[in-house]
Amino acid sequence: LEFGLLPSGEIGLEARWKETKSQGSLLLITTEQFAQTVVLDVQGGIPNDNYFHLVPGMQKCVEIRGDGDVRDFHVSIGALNTNKKLSIAGRAGSAPALSLQSDIR
Repeated sequence: LEFGLLPSGEIGLEARWKETKSQGSLLLITTEQFAQTVVLDVQGGIPNDNYFHLVPGMQKCVEIRGDGDVRDFHVSIGALNTNKKLSIAGRAGSAPALSLQSDIR
């Protein structure tokens, strides 16, 4: 363990969109194992929360608001204790795509 971080590995991060009636979309995030300092890198939007811990069995709802008139979002989700990142892209109001990527370190 380095700097008090948990061992790096697969923690089962999952995310899905939930459309809202406002300008933004809700991103629902869950994990199978403790996720230390979940980080959202958002292109085309602004999250209402970032850099949080997430425990198994809990769901974190993060609202992503469009950056100006932009309604296309691309969100990369990672945590300090995993080398995997989720990547979600989509247009607000349509079904977004979800993929799992290895983080290059």
